[in-house]
Amino acid sequence: MLCLGMLNSYAQERYYDKVFTDLTITQNVKYAETIIAADLEKHLTILASDSLEGRETGKPGQKMAADYIMNHFKNIGIPPYNKNTYYQKFKTPYRNTPNIN
Repeated sequence: MLCLGMLNSYAQERYYDKVFTDLTITQNVKYAETIIAADLEKHLTILASDSLEGRETGKPGQKMAADYIMNHFKNIGIPPYNKNTYYQKFKTPYRNTPNIN
């Protein structure tokens, strides 16, 4: 009896995993079809531009790039995480390296 219950539970989990996976794939394809090469080029041109000063962590250019992405998310309707923020704070080691010319 215990084995039948375990098998039934396993079968239900696999069924729900498949339904969830199929739904996720369908949603991913739906959104993937909205990606346009011209939009990607526009965003990459902006994010790679000299005006963002290289986007080094903690520097003004990095903050400008983050603001650009945040504003884009707002404009296309992506809500902030936990209705609070678009940013995730984390610590990273900083190593001052000499300029190599």
